Parts: sequence; C-alpha cells; structure tokens
Amino acid sequence: MTNTTNQQLTEMMEEIQSIKSIINQKKPVLHVLLHPKHLKLFMLLTGVGVSVLSLAYYYLEQRYGVFRASPESIRQVFKGLVIAIGTALFALLFILWSRSIKKNGGKLAGEHVMSALFSFRVINLLLPVRFLAFVLILYCIDKETYYYIIPILSIAIGLQFNFLGCMTETKNYVVSGYWFILTAIIVFLFTSIPASLAVLISLGCGSLLFGILPNPEK
Repeated sequence: MTNTTNQQLTEMMEEIQSIKSIINQKKPVLHVLLHPKHLKLFMLLTGVGVSVLSLAYYYLEQRYGVFRASPESIRQVFKGLVIAIGTALFALLFILWSRSIKKNGGKLAGEHVMSALFSFRVINLLLPVRFLAFVLILYCIDKETYYYIIPILSIAIGLQFNFLGCMTETKNYVVSGYWFILTAIIVFLFTSIPASLAVLISLGCGSLLFGILPNPEK
C-alpha cells in the first residue's frame, strides 16, 4: 500500500513538473526578453549616471553662471564623461541581453527575438510615440526652445514603459512609466526649474525607481 502511494506521489510530482515546463515554454518571448530582472542593473546605473552628471552640470552653472562660461578643460572632461558613461551603459545593456538570450537557450533564438521585438503589436504601440517625440524635438530645436526637449523625452519614455508594462504585466515598467510622465508634466508647468535639475528629477530618478523596485514574481 505504501509503495503504491509513493508511486502515485512520484507520478503526480512528475506531472506537475511537466505542466510547469509546458507553461514556461509557452511564456511569450517578449515577456522573457524584457523581464525587469534583465534591466534592473542597467536602469539603476543609468539613473546614477544621469543623476551625477545632472548635479555636476548644475554645480558648474551655479559656479560660473552658465555652463559655457566654465573653463574649457572642465567642459571637455564633462563631455568625455558623458560619452564614456553612455558607451559603457549601452555595452552593459548588450551584455545583459546577450546573457538573457544565452540563458534561455532556444526560446530566445535570434529569429524569435527579432519577431518578438518587431511584432505587429510592438511596432504599432512604440513607433507612433517615437515618431511624435522625434517631430516635437525637431520643432523645439527649430524654435530654440531646448528646455522642452526634456519633458518630451520623459513623456515618450514613460508612454513606452507603460506599453511594455501592459504587455509584460510587470509593475516596474508601469510605476516608473508613470513617474516619467508625471514629472514631465511638472517640468512643463514649472519652467523655472533648471534644466539640469529637471533631467535629474524626471529621467534620473525615474531610472533609479525602475532599478530599485523588486523583481515581479512571474
């Protein structure tokens, strides 16, 4: 009797494991690829980098009146830091995604990744937002209203994060997406906020928020 019971329990456990395996295999590729756990470090370091550079820029403005009035050597160092940090962050993002693809094996094969990233739903959700943001930024450059580029970028990022949060059903994207949008509205309404602090509050803190939020369970 005991042997029969043990055998039944063993078979039941095997069936449960089989069901779990099937569920994991059917999980959308986009959900796996864009899971917040793959981007937390990147977003956290992006937030730190943006915040440090914004504070440094703000300090130089307070010290010399305007950034252009600071010594040439300081400006060159600052620009070099921007390029170095940006390059390092993009390299980190590539490494994290490559590890994610390698870890998940066949599920994230090249053709699966491309078909997921360029699916009908993704294209028609993200492309209009990016195109509109691009047009508005060009308009701001033409009118020399550079300050408004900051909230435009923040709203565009926020909307895309909300879309991704809805598709992957993860709060990290949704919460930080709303932060980008709400802080962009504040920057729009209170243009007396220095541009460097506007970048810090909206883009820097929004990225940090994504990075410090706990990973979703699923």
